[in-house]
Amino acid sequence: MKSSVMDRACEVGYVVGVCSLFMAVGPGLMVLNKDIMEKVGFPYPFLISSMGLVFSAFVAHVLKALGMLKLQYESTVDFKFWTQKCLPVGVCHAATLAFGNAQYLYSGIAVIQFLKSFTPIVTAVVTYVIMSRKETFSSSAALVVLCVGTSMAASGDSTITIVGIALAIGSSLTEATRLVMTDFLLSGIKMQVLESIYWLAPAGGLCLFLTGVIVEGPKVRETG
Repeated sequence: MKSSVMDRACEVGYVVGVCSLFMAVGPGLMVLNKDIMEKVGFPYPFLISSMGLVFSAFVAHVLKALGMLKLQYESTVDFKFWTQKCLPVGVCHAATLAFGNAQYLYSGIAVIQFLKSFTPIVTAVVTYVIMSRKETFSSSAALVVLCVGTSMAASGDSTITIVGIALAIGSSLTEATRLVMTDFLLSGIKMQVLESIYWLAPAGGLCLFLTGVIVEGPKVRETG
């Protein structure tokens, strides 16, 4: 009995710890990205966004090469599977990151937090449009309460521009599309976190890096 209670306490502690870390890292990344683009003077959202995905993909592949990462779906994910199912999800993730980081150039953090809080509602709408999946009344009410409550907690710089709003809409739409595509294209595929990074991060990282080189590369060379 005592062992069962201890195991339960450990599980609860683990969940609370992970949620606390997530809540701390999320806002920290927002401030860091904005400082990199504004104070450090590196206003290149595509290249900045690519760094995280490229590094994540690199680490995952190194772990695989060292035998520290076992791929449950290695026999399932061939080139055709990857291009048809993993690549679209990775591209949507790349677009979400690029739109999200570009917002820091045109909007204040408070506005970004406010607009981002409505992404769950956008996801529900996109899910209904693409997959005809309706939310129950209780789920819809919970979504509205969640989004309104989160939006009310937004604080900080409240600078707002039309471009910033357009980027926020793009970020929410691509994130919603990514989630729906993951549910639809990878249905039945339940990957662990590191394995999903192994297969999906290269697609998003490559997309962002190539776009950054083409779109932002000339300006980087020009400014040094």
